[in-house]
Amino acid sequence: MRRLQSFLACLVPLALLGCGSDTVLSANFDRQPLGTPERQQQVGRFRLGDFGRVEVVRAPKILAFEDAGNWVKITQFQEVAPRTRYRGTFARFKGDGKYLATVILFIPEGMSASVGFEGSSGFPGQPFLEVGFPANGVIRQPPASGPIWGRFPHDRRFSLAVSLNAAPSSTATLTLLGAARGSVDVALSELASAEARLFAHVNLFTGGKIDDEFFLVKSLAVVHTPPGPAEPVLEQ
Repeated sequence: MRRLQSFLACLVPLALLGCGSDTVLSANFDRQPLGTPERQQQVGRFRLGDFGRVEVVRAPKILAFEDAGNWVKITQFQEVAPRTRYRGTFARFKGDGKYLATVILFIPEGMSASVGFEGSSGFPGQPFLEVGFPANGVIRQPPASGPIWGRFPHDRRFSLAVSLNAAPSSTATLTLLGAARGSVDVALSELASAEARLFAHVNLFTGGKIDDEFFLVKSLAVVHTPPGPAEPVLEQ
């Protein structure tokens, strides 16, 4: 029943995207064999940064009754190294419009992770929007000391949905689904809005806090819908 509720919750924002939607990034690791992720089962391109390891593994035993199947495991080698980045690059650049990004996560007890959204200005770049999942399970608006807007459980499957309106004044709605709870509307700064209009990458980061830190991802997808027609301007 919980999986059905999460599925239906994801369908609602997808329906709101409207006609002309295009999947620009997608990977479902549940369908991939164990070992190195296979590129032919993906939309877009995924690349591991210079540090860490990524591999397809079986679901943790704690999820055996909830979600059997395969996940991608992203591991940080050492605390002294930069945090590990598994980066998805869009199959096609789209620019302005509405984006719906969804990702299914599993973060073990004591570990942390984040999901960052980045423009096409370079590699590696600074995300124009980043959602952090710290070891204490409390999610805050940026900066890290901002207001609390959500909470997530460790050792449980949950989902993040980000609805982004890429425009001169960009906005985003962040929503937690499944075992996690919370939602918040975010207005991006002028600089971040400019980067959002160049949206081209999604980064999956380890927390970079401890040796061998890791988290799991079941699937990730980004769907784009072009902006609607401009409203007519009345002549004075």
